[in-house]
Amino acid sequence: MRATSIAVALSLSCTALPFAASAAGNLNMVCSADVVVCEHMTRIFSQSHPDIKVSMVRLSAGEAYARLRSEARNPRTDIWWAGTGDPHMQAADEGLRKCTISL
Repeated sequence: MRATSIAVALSLSCTALPFAASAAGNLNMVCSADVVVCEHMTRIFSQSHPDIKVSMVRLSAGEAYARLRSEARNPRTDIWWAGTGDPHMQAADEGLRKCTISL
């Protein structure tokens, strides 16, 4: 169970875009998982952090990558979670995302 929790924490933290910090108390998330999973994660996070307003948009990995590219000069996305690997690797190669690990 602990290994699973650490794996989930690492996968979530590696999608963080720390240089795209939004205003305090707001979190802009792009989720590329199934919409039910995205909504569930948003609900659980909001219950645990009622002082943070989460704005979640569900996009495919390709759409999310295109969005990050369009936001490159003025980033608004804080977290891009899930999706296929290639768009994540392309975004990392272009400096559009940064992996941070905090346990």
